[in-house]
Amino acid sequence: MKEDKAAYTLRMPIDLKNLLQKIAKQEGRSFNSEIVQRVIKTLKDDGFSIN
Repeated sequence: MKEDKAAYTLRMPIDLKNLLQKIAKQEGRSFNSEIVQRVIKTLKDDGFSIN
């Protein structure tokens, strides 16, 4: 089954982008996947139920 995804343009400080790209590379993930994983973790940590 194809997963529904939405495209979104995100603006962030260049230093944050560079750091996230570095971490993503270390973790073997894409830049996008790194951002998604971090948003999911933050929401779970805040008590939200995420699939």
